[in-house]
Order: sequence, then structure tokens, then C-alpha cells
Amino acid sequence: MKHKQLMSSGMPGADYGVFLLAAPLMVSIGLLIMALTEHSIAGFLWLLALTAAVSTLLTALEIFQAPAAWEGGSAATPMRNWCAAMGLLWPAGYPRYMRDRQRFGLNDWSKAAVVIEMVFIAAAGGAAYITLSGYGQTPPEVSVAVPANPLLLTADPRWLPDADDIDIVRTGHLENCPEKTLDQEVAGYFEAPHWESGATADAVDFVTARGTVSYQGKPAEALLQFVMDKDKAGFRYRAFAINGIPQPLYVATFTLAQMCG
Repeated sequence: MKHKQLMSSGMPGADYGVFLLAAPLMVSIGLLIMALTEHSIAGFLWLLALTAAVSTLLTALEIFQAPAAWEGGSAATPMRNWCAAMGLLWPAGYPRYMRDRQRFGLNDWSKAAVVIEMVFIAAAGGAAYITLSGYGQTPPEVSVAVPANPLLLTADPRWLPDADDIDIVRTGHLENCPEKTLDQEVAGYFEAPHWESGATADAVDFVTARGTVSYQGKPAEALLQFVMDKDKAGFRYRAFAINGIPQPLYVATFTLAQMCG
């Protein structure tokens, strides 16, 4: 009886098992590095997609080159099925293929695949947490407009500020802390905080938050001052003082970072 010659009969079989095991491990490391350095959701998703794509490509290559896959006349069906499982359902398809690849005359590495998949899922979960929470990320610089005159602004009784100036500042956010309002920051850092507004002789409206903080181990009066924009659309940092003494910019930056945390 004459047998049909298989398309792969003249092709050497190739076992990509080592690469299939190594790829998720390498991506696991990449996920953690990406999360800690970039905190990029796009990069995180791209690496997940890369894992499925590489696994799918290696699976297709080794099935195509396996003589046993052509015994039915064509390897198209197993290639299509396993590529779909790898590409679309990687967590389920990966360990199952590493077990069932023995039908193509290849080694059963399902146990190793399960361990590697657990490592990969743990790394992906950790990377997702780091990326979404911003863990380990250097806080962005506080948006501070350095005034030409660092002295605190003093209210002139001849000018009255707008009634809603305090509300605008209290409900506003600084660029270094978008998740908290200034009211939340001050209430969480100052003891017995209170707010007041004023206007200078030059008709510059400002808002001041006062309260008690611990300074060099002793209670001290702290003051944060903000200047209102002319159009009242926002405000900017003016000064930070302890016991009436304006502090350098680096002290204010550090303090605002602590208030956000």
C-alpha cells in the first residue's frame, strides 16, 4: 500500500520547549522592571500581549515542524486550535499545550509550565499593583511659583477678598497631590487648622491656612499661603512659614510632599 508523503517528512523536528518555558520568565522580569521604572499601563499591557504572541509563534513553529502533526494529512487544524488557545486564552492554553505536546512526539513539560505560569501571574499581579498605585515612584515636583518677594502677604483692611476664595483653595489640588484636596492635606497634617483670606494694598487676594505642627520636637505655628489668580480660576503657592518665619523653597516642597503622603 502506497502511503502519501507527508509535507514535513523532509523537515527536521524542532523542540521549542525551552523557549516556551523561558519566555514567560523573561517577561516576568520585564514586567517588574517596567512597573518600577515607568509605571506605564500601556507598557504593562504590551508585555502581556508580547507573552501571548511569542508563545503563539513558538507553538505554531514546533507544531508545523513536528512530523506527527502531519499524520492526518495537514497540521493546519492543530496549529489553528493551539494558536488560538495560546493567543486568546494563554493562562489556560499554556500549561495544557505543554502537557499535550507529547502527542506531537515532544516532551511533556506541564509541571514546569504550571510553576512558571504561577511565577508569571505573581509577577504580573505585583507589576499591576506597582503600576496602578505608583509604589516606589518619585513624587512629582510641587508646582511652585517662586515669588520675587518671599515675605508673607499682609491683609490691608481697606480691601476685601472675594467670599469664595477660601472654598476655591480648600477644594483645589496641588500638582504633586491630585488625589487629595488642600483641605484634606491641611486637616491631616496641621492640628486645629483654620483658614482665612485677605487682600493686599495692591488688591492681590490670598488665602492662608494656619495650624500647629511639630517642629524640632516642639509645637510650632505653621502657615501656608496661596495667591489667587486674577480670574479666580485657580491659585498658586506663595509661602510656607513656621512661627512667622518664611521657610526656604526646599523645606516647603518637602513639607507639601509629607502632607500628601
